[in-house]
Amino acid sequence: ITEIWMGQDGADLTADWFEIKNTGTTTWTASVDGSLYYDDESADPAEAVIIEGIDAIEPGEAVIVLITENANDVTVFRDVWSPVIELDGVAIGTANGAGLGGGGDLVTLWLGDPATTAPLDTASYPDTEAFDGQSYDVSLMAFSVVDNANMAVRTLALGGNNMDVPNIGSPGDLGPVVGTEDWANAYSFTVYPNPTPGRITLEGLDDRSVRDIQVLDASGRLVLLRTDVPTNGPTLDLSSLPAGRYYLRVAGSAGVSVQRVLKQ
Repeated sequence: ITEIWMGQDGADLTADWFEIKNTGTTTWTASVDGSLYYDDESADPAEAVIIEGIDAIEPGEAVIVLITENANDVTVFRDVWSPVIELDGVAIGTANGAGLGGGGDLVTLWLGDPATTAPLDTASYPDTEAFDGQSYDVSLMAFSVVDNANMAVRTLALGGNNMDVPNIGSPGDLGPVVGTEDWANAYSFTVYPNPTPGRITLEGLDDRSVRDIQVLDASGRLVLLRTDVPTNGPTLDLSSLPAGRYYLRVAGSAGVSVQRVLKQ
């Protein structure tokens, strides 16, 4: 259990949700390994409910579970978060169980029948009064803030008592959508070739305030760092990295910009 969102004061943008990440080395498959079940801090096997809509989780993959009985809430969740964070390929399931309270609560997860198995994992969060609308990042042990280590962003949609409070989080851990206000406007540059077999060039990055260029994998892990950034066409060699999607994160005194690159 790596992230929890427990609602907000006033109107909620989405149903309560939590994120599960497979930190193992093998794929979990419901048909082979057994179903996943959820309950809150009561951890009561009799109250636990099955998680529906998620059949497998690959190593390193993160999925989202909405605490709701309404399957339409999945569409609402995608509508709220897709403009700012990458959700393509992120599985979203549902669990018709106890909601999460703002005064602090706990998520309990079972693998297999809760009546005959011990909980697989639990994760708690503290009182949310000072962190309205922010998810709790269990892996960072802190409420989510924009541009944290897991690349949290804020929603464009607003909720709360006065409809002026965004949600902040990093559901799915695939990084922000390029072009969102929090990430993409600080520095303007292009990347070529993209897709690339290895070496890439960043063109148009002529601002001397750039501090560093980071390469993050799809899970948000830093895999390459360059701090000696020339102002004319800096290059990066991705040849040693496995094929897949990566994020180039340019940071400096002007802020942060992110662009995606596909390594072939």
